[in-house]
Amino acid sequence: FLPGGHVEIVESVPGALEREILEEVGRKCEIREYLGAIENAWVEDGIRQWEITHFFHVSIPDLKTVLTVSSTEDGFDFLWITPDDFEKLNFLPMPLRHLMKNWADGDKEIWWASSMN
Repeated sequence: FLPGGHVEIVESVPGALEREILEEVGRKCEIREYLGAIENAWVEDGIRQWEITHFFHVSIPDLKTVLTVSSTEDGFDFLWITPDDFEKLNFLPMPLRHLMKNWADGDKEIWWASSMN
């Protein structure tokens, strides 16, 4: 999973991300820029699920990619991966694979993608 979660009532999307990263990773973050959104649908336990997820470029000043990042919440594991790992690790949602590769290659256009097409 990517760090993040649901927006609480009267909370901004960036504010929710800052809170969720603090809760899940135990560190404060700096939001650098908005990257875009993905509309995603899937079936879980026979029930159709749907979400719109917003993505941000975030910096956590005291976190380095050589460190293992431990989740403060049960059931979550974080690991550092590269675009070459997306297929092998089943990185989801699917549209995020293409958008992250493009962003890593320098494409800074705001994202919009959907798995519902």
